[in-house]
Amino acid sequence: MKTTKCRCGKTILLDDDLLTWFEGLNYYCDLNALRVGHVNVATLILNQGESLLPDHIDRNKHNIQRSNLRAATSTQNCQNRSRSSQNESGYKGVRPTKYARNKTVSSYQARIQVDGVSMYLGTFPSAFLAAVAYNWTAIKHFGSFACLNDLTKDAHFIGPTFN
Repeated sequence: MKTTKCRCGKTILLDDDLLTWFEGLNYYCDLNALRVGHVNVATLILNQGESLLPDHIDRNKHNIQRSNLRAATSTQNCQNRSRSSQNESGYKGVRPTKYARNKTVSSYQARIQVDGVSMYLGTFPSAFLAAVAYNWTAIKHFGSFACLNDLTKDAHFIGPTFN
C-alpha cells in the first residue's frame, strides 16, 4: 500500500502499482469522489461499465485500493451509506420519539429503507435496542452492503458484533 496527499489535505490510500499512474492524473476532490473530469477515479481502477457504481467498502472515498472497491448498483451503493449528520440518536435507522407536550424522549423508533419502501421495525425503550433491530434487518436485506451500527460502544453491549 502507498499513500499520497490529496489536494484537500487528506491521505489517499492506493495500491503500490497505482501510485505513479495516479500522481500523473489531473484529478480533483469533490464531496463524493476523486474525479478526472466527470469520471470517478475508482471507476477507472475497477474498469467497470457505466451501469455500475464504485462502492468504497469502508466508506472512505480517499481509500482507492482495489481491496476496498467493489462494483455496486445504485441501490447497493446507498445501502452502504453511514448515518446522517442530522441523526439525533447516534445510530443509523434510529430516531427518538418525543412526547408532544414536554419534548422528552420516551422511546426510540427503528426504520429502514428497503427497495424504496420505508419499513417500520418497531418502537423500543432504548436507542441501543432499536439499533440492534436495525442491524438485524440490514443484514437480512442488504447482506455485505449493510452499513451496520457499532453496538460495541454502548454500555448495554454484551455479545459479538456483526461488523
